[in-house]
Amino acid sequence: MPDLDRHIHFGGAEDVHPDDLGRAAVRNLTTAIDTVLHNNFRWSGAAIGVVGLTLNQDNTRVANGAFITRGDTDLAEYRQTCDQIWPEGPANVTLAIRVSSLNPFTFSSGGLHSDLIPSERFTHSFYDASQGATNTPILGTPSGRGIGEFCLRLVCQPSSTSSGRKGVIIKYTVVLYPASADHLSNSPESAFAGWPGFRIADGHFPLGPTPTTKWQCPIVPLLRPGIPFEEEDNAPSGARLRFAVAAVMRKCCQADISRTVAGLFSKWDRIRISPRDIQDKPPANTWPEHAPVPETEGEYTQIMCQIKYPA
Repeated sequence: MPDLDRHIHFGGAEDVHPDDLGRAAVRNLTTAIDTVLHNNFRWSGAAIGVVGLTLNQDNTRVANGAFITRGDTDLAEYRQTCDQIWPEGPANVTLAIRVSSLNPFTFSSGGLHSDLIPSERFTHSFYDASQGATNTPILGTPSGRGIGEFCLRLVCQPSSTSSGRKGVIIKYTVVLYPASADHLSNSPESAFAGWPGFRIADGHFPLGPTPTTKWQCPIVPLLRPGIPFEEEDNAPSGARLRFAVAAVMRKCCQADISRTVAGLFSKWDRIRISPRDIQDKPPANTWPEHAPVPETEGEYTQIMCQIKYPA
């Protein structure tokens, strides 16, 4: 598990430039993100990953952090016959899914694997080859034919393709689980990235946004201040920000991918009987560890720019 190269990605000033901090301020870590990325960092709208940090009430410390994915993908449509997804699924019916955007994925675990996202958040259809309808979707979800529900998860990790020119690149895998998110919530182990599933897509996206002035972190985290910077123009020290970013980025692993329906459900049964059998495989590449800042070191960074929130 090699770390990302510190000399390439983590050199520069001790603190992030105040202008970059000001441009990274967001009202919230949901709807406001796209506007800030577009207006302040020239985001094209293509798939991207960011780290969002919520600050405490006086903006001097980080309260919590989260990984966030936004933007459009170039993933091809995934097609598979239902007998390869559900134990009693028909071989003549095909499921087609298109994950055209990373916006539906949420990451409440604090790391780089998403929550289980219900199927209705994604464009999908069923096609019945026995009726000559290979290009005409069946209206609704076929019921009583062995076809069940499904949900998706995004599992991410730093990629070996990261470089000084490209920046930090994230590799991701879209995993399908042949059960509803509500059903899987009855198995606490399904909250882990190592819960087995089927791979339906792989891809890469950049981690951003990129700072205009190099500092000891390859990105500028988006900041949701406890009190608007216009009223209290403090921000956590560079050391605190780096530690918070690392805490998010180091919580990652590889997906556990099954190849057959029988093999997948057998794994699920084993894990439910013996939860320790779940395997969170270490990532191929990791974010370097950063030492926590002692509470006695309460220094903060003064923001010297004029903050202007998006309208």
